[in-house]
Amino acid sequence: MYYGPLIAAKAGIEIDGLDKDESAMFMNIPLSIANFLGCITCVFFIESSGRRAILLRTLPVMALCWFVAAIGMCFTGESQTLSTQKAGG
Repeated sequence: MYYGPLIAAKAGIEIDGLDKDESAMFMNIPLSIANFLGCITCVFFIESSGRRAILLRTLPVMALCWFVAAIGMCFTGESQTLSTQKAGG
């Protein structure tokens, strides 16, 4: 949640009529809604299913989302590597 706007800005996601920072903040709204809905859903199922069962069932989905986000970041158009950034390039 904290890094959502930064990730959206680095990914180059922009909304017509808004600058880069405003677009990043606006794109964080769906992320916040998804987080809220996921938390509310877990509140109702945590007592009947148990924490461990919920964690084990959702872990593959979380890993897939992390993988998709990592692949998406590879295609942001950033051509600089960490070594060239340190060298001032």
